[in-house]
Amino acid sequence: MKLEQMRVAIRPRSAWEAIDLGFAMARHWFLPLYLLWWCAALPIYLLAALLFGDSTLLIFLMIWWCKPLYEPPLTYWISRALFDQPPPLREVFNRWPRIIAPRLFANLTWNRFNLNRSFHLPVPLLEGLTGRQRKARMRILGRHSKGGGWLTVVGYHLESILMFSLLLLLLTLIPEEIQWISWDQLLFGDGRIEQTLQEVAYLIAMSIIAPFYVAAGFSLYLTRRTELEGWDIELHFRRIAARHQPATPRSAPMRLLPLLLLPLLLGNAPPAAAYPSPEQAQETIQQVLASDDFGSLQQEGYWHYVGEQQQREPGPFARLLKPLFDNLAAAFKAVATLAELLFWLAAGLALALLGYWIYRNREWLQRILPQRQRQRAAPPSQLFGLDLTPATLPDDPAQEALRLLDDGHHRAALSLLYRAALTLLLHHYQLDIPASATENESLLQVQQCRPEAEAALFQRLTHAWIRLAWGHLTPHPEELRTLCNGWQQHYGTPWSLLPQQLSSQEQP
Repeated sequence: MKLEQMRVAIRPRSAWEAIDLGFAMARHWFLPLYLLWWCAALPIYLLAALLFGDSTLLIFLMIWWCKPLYEPPLTYWISRALFDQPPPLREVFNRWPRIIAPRLFANLTWNRFNLNRSFHLPVPLLEGLTGRQRKARMRILGRHSKGGGWLTVVGYHLESILMFSLLLLLLTLIPEEIQWISWDQLLFGDGRIEQTLQEVAYLIAMSIIAPFYVAAGFSLYLTRRTELEGWDIELHFRRIAARHQPATPRSAPMRLLPLLLLPLLLGNAPPAAAYPSPEQAQETIQQVLASDDFGSLQQEGYWHYVGEQQQREPGPFARLLKPLFDNLAAAFKAVATLAELLFWLAAGLALALLGYWIYRNREWLQRILPQRQRQRAAPPSQLFGLDLTPATLPDDPAQEALRLLDDGHHRAALSLLYRAALTLLLHHYQLDIPASATENESLLQVQQCRPEAEAALFQRLTHAWIRLAWGHLTPHPEELRTLCNGWQQHYGTPWSLLPQQLSSQEQP
């Protein structure tokens, strides 16, 4: 391994610094890593879609379960590119079976739920260890190592957030006038279009997170090896040796020439000085130990816990009354706990009764509460181009709509029903729909303020009107008759009271 060729700075790092380094590597080499990931993930997705058909859950499970087939090629490519030798994609494709082969069965079975998967991946792939050697190596690498499990947990959360963000972005880009799908249908719909959008969004989210996840795990592996093997120290020694290496190597005879001339230059050397006696050596040692340069003696004090102090023994009278006081304390505590439990039960029962009373009298409350708001602004006379003046509508809109339907005037019949429903909601039920609202905004307010059955009828009426007004799609006559019957059922009686209500509001 040529550490001098490594593209990153070799030094000890914390786990979070190592993850940040991995993210930087993933950003730098994102395009080849992204292509490698798609070359493995896309065929798996197509195979899952072919096998499981409309079962989105099984397709999600198969894509997620086969991640050990996508990630090893990314680790292999990063390990080569880190030493300034990025292999071409063709070479990775040719070596694909040998890259994913190490521990493939274990990675797809019991090791699939290992949170340190990206951190342990380089051991069998790059070091080629198996059996006990691999277990011992992974145990040493995992000692005092943090970040691998959190990296996996955060990666799963980011995939989910990115998937929902892509779906929300798609829903936002569709104009409201031609929006055929809602947020609930996009997430929980069982149609083939909704399921395909969910699968593609999950696949794109996974493909964006995968290079960062694999590179961060490999960076944690490099950081741990730097700590264990001292790569930074070895690299410094190599640089020092390279600086002190002579430019031109000398031959062996030239190196021995000074040794051959040394006796001639020295002549008769003086006798060596006698070695000091043990007493002199001991005195010299004591002088060195007593000097300030060698060290100093310090005294430190600290508190040491010695346990609880022994309490004084109680007297005979106190020992006699202690069981009585203990029983009284236990009885008071039990009574207090029972009282607290009864209090919370009574509070919960009172809230439940209040909610039930509000639910039973919701229509009465909706009629009387708007009457107290005397300063309420007048309802708009038009919404999205429709005239909502009560005087322009017939006495029985449902019967008039059926007559228009029999005469073949489908648009006029649907428009009459929709205008009458909006007029009743504005003037009778006092819904605060602004003049700038759209059809979908009006539908949302009805769903929030009105009962579920009425809101469902108004939803069908609104969607039919949008398809007719903006898409020029005429509803089936039977569908219009169903809407007329539903309108008569939900709005017939309140419509008969509307003229009396309007006349009472006009009185000073």
